Amino acid sequence: MKRKLLFIIFYLLTFFSFGIKIKAISNISLSVGSLNPYFNKGIYKYNVYLNENISEIHINATLEEDDDYVEGIGNIILDKGENKVEIKVHKKNESVIYYIFKIFVGEIKEENNLLLKSLKVKGYDINFSSNVFNYSLNILDEKELDITYETFNSNVNVKLEGNSNLKEGNNIILITVLSKESNEKSIYKINVNKTKEVYKEVFDNVLDSNVSSKIILNDSDKILLGAAIFIVIFFIILFIYKLIFIKKKKNYNRK
Repeated sequence: MKRKLLFIIFYLLTFFSFGIKIKAISNISLSVGSLNPYFNKGIYKYNVYLNENISEIHINATLEEDDDYVEGIGNIILDKGENKVEIKVHKKNESVIYYIFKIFVGEIKEENNLLLKSLKVKGYDINFSSNVFNYSLNILDEKELDITYETFNSNVNVKLEGNSNLKEGNNIILITVLSKESNEKSIYKINVNKTKEVYKEVFDNVLDSNVSSKIILNDSDKILLGAAIFIVIFFIILFIYKLIFIKKKKNYNRK
């Protein structure tokens, strides 16, 4: 009985403390760049990668409870290389929750680099950039994409998820770059839209014989196209029939 009671008390305390902990920040926004991984109130460490010409950043946080207050947000002056920013959320029960940001400006040392050097999808151009983490792609009938990548840092693991049995509609492919020495990671997301729409290649020989574009035909377009094809075929058959009939008639008259 005592063991059960202790277990229940321990469970309630754990749940209560966890509930307090996650009620901190509902959203964090940046004036430039993006958080990696994407913001989640239960994740407390993030990386931000910026171009070398960025000298400051504005960080804003939205609190979940009005009685809390936050330190560390606002305009922050940045140096080249790694900048460490700490945001403190002071809870009304006097506890403090810390969110840690590593903001990299310009070139990153290999040991701190959790970015992909290249990311390619065979047959598609995703316009990849190392510090851009969200991409969109429209595909037709592939069940799996041929994805290749290269890292800056050899001391990382790369995990590819969601690239099998792609179904009609929206699919999400995640490429996660994980540090072998810490829990830090970067996540690249490819939103893949698979559709049953019919694609027709149109070649513009006037401008460039090697240039092609894809036209998507919806259901109404398919009906109109089918009707047009039927009419064209009907008139072709009618024209051929008339030619044959006229030729036979002429031959008959000659006799």
